[in-house]
Amino acid sequence: QRAARSRGPRTGDPIVDFKLQREYNVKLGASRSSLDALKISTRSLNSLRSAGIETVAELAIKSPQDLLGIRFFGEKCLNEVQTALNEYYK
Repeated sequence: QRAARSRGPRTGDPIVDFKLQREYNVKLGASRSSLDALKISTRSLNSLRSAGIETVAELAIKSPQDLLGIRFFGEKCLNEVQTALNEYYK
C-alpha cells in the first residue's frame, strides 16, 4: 500500500493524504525532519527553502499547484519531490 499518492500537477489536493501524513509524521518525526532527509536536488531544496518550506511535513501538505507556483520550481522538480515523498512515506 502506498501512503503518498501522485496526482496531476494541476490539482489542489495535497501530495500526501492527510490521515496517512498525520500517522507517519508521528512515527517518523517528519514534523521536525529537514528537507535534507528526502535526498532531492540542490535546485529543488533551494526553491523550497526560498518559499519558506523547511520540513518534510510542511512540504507534504502542499498541493502540486502550490509547488508549481514557487519560483524556479517546475515539473521536473515536482516529479522529483513527489517521488521522494512517496519513498519517505512508504
